[in-house]
Amino acid sequence: MDEELEKEVRRGLAMSDEWETVEDPAEFVSEARAFLALRLAGPFVSLEEGERRTQEMIARKRRERAVETTCKIDHAKICAVLAGEIQTSELTTAEKSVRLDRFTDLVSEPVPDEEAFFVERRRRGLEQE
Repeated sequence: MDEELEKEVRRGLAMSDEWETVEDPAEFVSEARAFLALRLAGPFVSLEEGERRTQEMIARKRRERAVETTCKIDHAKICAVLAGEIQTSELTTAEKSVRLDRFTDLVSEPVPDEEAFFVERRRRGLEQE
């Protein structure tokens, strides 16, 4: 746990180019540990672990919302809204919730043009992988 904390602190400082300005790294890490121990949000986790927990929470909330939704959902209307054919005001509250989930899923994935753009940037050496 302490090694992981130190690794993340060093990574964060290196990203912000502040690590070189720290006079005593051991003291800085010690102070960071003391600060994190005071946090009320919970124990320190790595960025990867935080992302995993966030995705689990989002999935759990979606399942809970689906269970709470007992009315019928018109998926054709949701598709029409996503296609820009009708306004979201024509959806029920439950349908708006499903539409938002679908929209979030759609925009979180890159489209082929975006993929090609970043492949080209990496090929030219303009971007690190």
